[in-house]
Amino acid sequence: IDLQPGYAEAYYYRGATYALLNVYGRAIEDLSVAIALLPEFAEAYHQRGRVHFVQEAYSQAVADYDRALEDFQSALALVPDDAAIRAAIGQIHRTQGKWELALCSGTCQSGAKATSRFTHLPS
Repeated sequence: IDLQPGYAEAYYYRGATYALLNVYGRAIEDLSVAIALLPEFAEAYHQRGRVHFVQEAYSQAVADYDRALEDFQSALALVPDDAAIRAAIGQIHRTQGKWELALCSGTCQSGAKATSRFTHLPS
């Protein structure tokens, strides 16, 4: 982050790490920076929604999940066979208690192939 302060993925990964460590305030800060730097970064919305949810900040979590779903749907339109995107959509629906949609997210179209969620990153 010191070397490349505009690198959204660095903030995302640090924010996700803070979330795993239950340091939710710092997680929200970093995930919000990632989103500000890369507004179409669906995984960052998803992760931030999860952090809001575990903090019981439900109204903020709902907004983040809705935005994450929009972004994942846009990504899926570009890469319809991406199993990781389908899994993320299913996970959001499952967290929201939308069981039928959660099941459909991974099974409605068979033949999906697993690919990287971060196709824009160098390998």
